[in-house]
Amino acid sequence: YDSRPWRFGADGVRFFEVDHPATQEDKRRRAPGGGPVFVPADFLGDDIEALLVDAGLDPEVPTVFVVEGVTMYLDEAVVRHLLGSLAEVAAPGSRLAVDFYPASRPVTGVHRRQLTLQKVARVGSSEGFRFCVDRQTAVELVAASGWEPARVVPDREAALTLVPTDAGLPRDMVTDAKTHIAAVKR
Repeated sequence: YDSRPWRFGADGVRFFEVDHPATQEDKRRRAPGGGPVFVPADFLGDDIEALLVDAGLDPEVPTVFVVEGVTMYLDEAVVRHLLGSLAEVAAPGSRLAVDFYPASRPVTGVHRRQLTLQKVARVGSSEGFRFCVDRQTAVELVAASGWEPARVVPDREAALTLVPTDAGLPRDMVTDAKTHIAAVKR
C-alpha cells in the first residue's frame, strides 16, 4: 500500500487515494489515523471525476496526480479512460506522474529472477499484467488523454538520479524497460 500521505503529509496538503473499494476497506482497517481521503472507485465503471469532486477535490486548484504501479494491471481502454478522467477534473497547471510497464521483457538471468520474484509477490492477488506498452506508445497515450508530456524517464535514469549512491541499493541493476512520464495540464 502507498504510504505517501503519512510520509509527506504537510499543512495545507490533502491527499486523495482512489482505489478499488475492497482494497480501500482493507487499507483503512490496517492504516494509522490521518492519511488520505479515501475515494473507493472501480476504474471499470465509476465516474472518477465525480467521485473526486464529491470527496472534496477542487477542480479549480492545480493538483498533482500520481498513477504509479497501476497501468499494467488494467486494460488499455481503462487506462485511457482513467487518464482522460483525471485530465477532465484537472485545473490548468496540474501535473501527472504515471508509469508504464514495458511490452518486451528483459532477457538476462538477473532480470528473469526479478520478474519471477514479482510474479511470486502477486500470487493470490489476481493481479496479472494486462497492459504492457513500449515507451513511445505510452507517451502517445498520455498525450491523447488530455495531458502534455513534459518529461519521459526510463527506470534506470530515475534510479540513478533519485536514489543516493550511499543508500546501499542496487541502482546499477535497474533496467531501462519501465517508463515514467511527467505531464502537465495546459
